[in-house]
Amino acid sequence: MVTKRPRSPTEDDPGPHWEVVPDSRESGEELARSSTETTRRRPDIVTASTGTQEHEESRSSGPWVAIKHRLRDAIGLLRALFFIQIEDERVCLRLRCILQYHTRTLSWMALLRSATVLETTLPGPLPDLQACMPQTLEEDVNVSDLLAVLSTILAHILRGDVSEYRSLVDKLAPGRLLMLERLLGTVYTDELSRGGTLRDVDGFRSWFTVRKRTPEQPINRSLENLQEFPHVPDWIVTERDHTVRREAFAMKSERDQETTELIALQMNLTQERAERQDHSAWSTDDEQGYEREMEEIKVRNKTLLAEKKLLFLRTRKYCLFPTRSQQKTLRQFMGTCRWTYNQAVAHYRKTNDFNAINLTAHYVTKNTRKTLAYLQSMGRPPEWAHDTPASMRGNVIRTFQTNVKSVLSNVTNGSIKKFKIQFSSKKRSPDFTFSEGGRYAKIKQNGSEFYLSISKLKNIRVKVDVLKEISSEIDILYSNGFWYVAIPQTVEPDPYEYRKSCIALDPGMKAFMTGMDLEGNVLEFGRGNKTRLKAVRGRLDAAQSAMATFKNQKGKSKRWQYRAYVRTKRTFLSCTAKLKNLVKDLHFKTCAYLIEHYDVILLPIFKTKDMVKKSSARTHGFNTSILSLNHFKFRQLLQAKCEVRGKSTVVCSEMYTSRTCGQCYRLHVKLGSNDVFACPRCDYRAGRDANAALNIMRYVCAGSLQVFI
Repeated sequence: MVTKRPRSPTEDDPGPHWEVVPDSRESGEELARSSTETTRRRPDIVTASTGTQEHEESRSSGPWVAIKHRLRDAIGLLRALFFIQIEDERVCLRLRCILQYHTRTLSWMALLRSATVLETTLPGPLPDLQACMPQTLEEDVNVSDLLAVLSTILAHILRGDVSEYRSLVDKLAPGRLLMLERLLGTVYTDELSRGGTLRDVDGFRSWFTVRKRTPEQPINRSLENLQEFPHVPDWIVTERDHTVRREAFAMKSERDQETTELIALQMNLTQERAERQDHSAWSTDDEQGYEREMEEIKVRNKTLLAEKKLLFLRTRKYCLFPTRSQQKTLRQFMGTCRWTYNQAVAHYRKTNDFNAINLTAHYVTKNTRKTLAYLQSMGRPPEWAHDTPASMRGNVIRTFQTNVKSVLSNVTNGSIKKFKIQFSSKKRSPDFTFSEGGRYAKIKQNGSEFYLSISKLKNIRVKVDVLKEISSEIDILYSNGFWYVAIPQTVEPDPYEYRKSCIALDPGMKAFMTGMDLEGNVLEFGRGNKTRLKAVRGRLDAAQSAMATFKNQKGKSKRWQYRAYVRTKRTFLSCTAKLKNLVKDLHFKTCAYLIEHYDVILLPIFKTKDMVKKSSARTHGFNTSILSLNHFKFRQLLQAKCEVRGKSTVVCSEMYTSRTCGQCYRLHVKLGSNDVFACPRCDYRAGRDANAALNIMRYVCAGSLQVFI
């Protein structure tokens, strides 16, 4: 007879939580015979040895290595199963943390259950999956009970009962599944596995390329073939909706004139009512007529506001070329606005008051009738602060109020737990932005040159193509040693054009974007961008290192150190601007090609913040490369361009799309960072990013991947 007793694992022997102890009444021959029968029944499960030396030898080689690999694959499949069952990504992340911290305990529990419990008594995996819902994963959840459920599911996976990833597709109805297979089935996988040569199809610079591989046999597929899926038609922007926006832009001037007339009429009615009431010549009928007319004006204003919301408001940034004296004045404005912002931060830290009206009365207004109470070491603005226009300083206060409201809403929504408003430091962040009201700014033309005029500063040369009308607040920016002005403008929608085409994109690093469309074409955007960006980044790092060595250099005068530092800093700022412009050029050219050829663009969320590793000598290059591509800004740009052109961007998830086989739908848990996807269970081979784009197209169109609106 064999009994099991619990024991505590040690650092030298972190073995199973149960050890086999022979009964004193049982002979050695019976024990050996029972152990042999157990091994014969379950040859894939290794029982623990009673001897310490034999146990250490078995763990270091032989079956223990195989068990280690099996457990790793099984835990990967367990994560996939929870991704299928639970749609909440936070719950999936919490489960992932639990698996990470309790991997050893969970592994031994699963081995014990799969080796000792009969298959007839082992519960099914589906009830256990349904039991692990979000409400069971609260802060006070019993981890031991959760580990028991997870070990049961893991035991099923070790037995081979839940070894496929097909559950992701099985959630669909059978008819839709067959329709999806017929639409995106063997034709695509055959073309991807066959491979081919990607050829350039654009006329851009050599460093940015769009490479395209077409199938040998043309595939006539379009969005009309996806009409049977109920959610696909909702992605398409109809001609009627786009025409309404074009008509709203065409009537913009008439609508603005009508708005001005309604405001004047409202003021006249109010003034007439006040004058007649003073002379007691205002009757009840007059009051009813006044209320009726004001209600009509209110309804008409509401209609005009709804039409105004149909317009596309975009901000264009233009380069400024100020003279030396103008640069000195702009720096003075920028410094005063930074001082005003820091005064508001200090006031908020001590009083929790971020109301723009109160802060403006304290730190912007020169003469006020209010009795103001100032904190210690804080008082009224000095005289030099009033040399900067009050409109600029007031806009800084309103920007501060907006920032505080934004972070408070994030705390309320649970996005962040706490926050601390930081001061604006010229040393830490020399770049700064301040605003000027639209009625104080104007652009005028003198010959072929254009000049911007703001409060207390006139005739700043600006580079624009045509004369711009300023009707709202503008921003003046200082970035990387250059001055810019950002002017909001209303953009006219382009004529409607519908090609019935769709593409799925997979973002990456080696190729900025890899796409696959309904016709079977595989496209790569910016495959050679890494080399070009790395060269500019190398010059930038060299300049940054030189700036540090020029300070306090022995044997050199202060004047030489200053000149060398300024010269190197100029190179550093130039390389920084060059790097940003290259990435911006990459974004705009990719958007231009996509919008020109496709109507629906499937773009998954590329969470670079979660991919960035802890900074070290090994991970510094990876972190810099992945963050410099600015995938989030590209998504914002693509969505803005699609709205103007009458296209649509569908933002979706990309979970497990790179590791899922495009032919047998099984999970390749050992894919790692390989560029080629070679399925270990079938003969399917394809490019890693092309296979991911195929899975994104397949699962998003079928409705089994989450779509973010």
